[in-house]
Amino acid sequence: MACNIDHSIEDVMNKLESQKNSLPEGIFKELKSFLQGNHSQKLLNDIFHLLKKV
Repeated sequence: MACNIDHSIEDVMNKLESQKNSLPEGIFKELKSFLQGNHSQKLLNDIFHLLKKV
């Protein structure tokens, strides 16, 4: 079942920070940099849920 919650950029950044030790340093840095741009709500939600699986 799909999640119906729209995750804010703050939610995604917090999730990324919480998974920092589980990610290779390069991926963490590149994703953090990537998230500085303007992205669709769908992409933010997808990234959030991918980070939950780390």
